[in-house]
Amino acid sequence: MKQLRDGSMNKEECLKAFTLMCEGMIEKDCNKLEKSMCQSARLIHMTGLVESREEYIKDILNGTLNYYEYQIIDFDIDRARIRLLARVYGGNKTWWNLTMYTSYQDENGLLKIKESKVRLG
Repeated sequence: MKQLRDGSMNKEECLKAFTLMCEGMIEKDCNKLEKSMCQSARLIHMTGLVESREEYIKDILNGTLNYYEYQIIDFDIDRARIRLLARVYGGNKTWWNLTMYTSYQDENGLLKIKESKVRLG
């Protein structure tokens, strides 16, 4: 894990990985998504559905999950509050207020998302 001298994680590096994942979601960019998430990453949807990195990317690329815009409201290393404009699983396109509980891991010298749990609110 990328850490500061005092042993804490580097918030800038965490934000960089988080932002790269969000950009990849919006742009449907497989390369950005893979660069932002560990190979063994898991995304836990607000419904409780757990997807591997590969499953999540596949659902973005095939149009099951459609993301259009995002705004980071508040960011800390293990928690981000965002607004996300999305149409998922055939539902309506709408803004969602989400909290994402995220953990990170060093993978080949880069800090990447290991797990992200999404909750409403």
